[in-house]
Amino acid sequence: MSGLSLRDEIVALEQRLLDPRTRADRAALEALLDPDFAEIGQSGRLWDRADVLSVLPDTPGFDGPRTVSDAALLEVGPGVALLTYRITETGTRRSSLWRRGETGWRLVFHQGTPRR
Repeated sequence: MSGLSLRDEIVALEQRLLDPRTRADRAALEALLDPDFAEIGQSGRLWDRADVLSVLPDTPGFDGPRTVSDAALLEVGPGVALLTYRITETGTRRSSLWRRGETGWRLVFHQGTPRR
């Protein structure tokens, strides 16, 4: 994603993961999720990469795209970035840890927090 700031690049990747078309596409998910991927969902359930790849393509979870807002990026180390943001449509807070590897940026960890 040449020409974008690191923040914009990571936000664009996050937006792809929030798009129902990507969520329904196993190959697209495999390209974006790191082999070490883990998620703590809004319910508190712990998901690993295999869980997500086995469930998400059949049940993308959204009826339309979600929009990232209030995004902040922190580089926590070489090739590691933490993105925090809100989903505009729901107000939920999210955090995602991205790691750059040979194939580009991939999501390593994600946590969703329900709006209260």
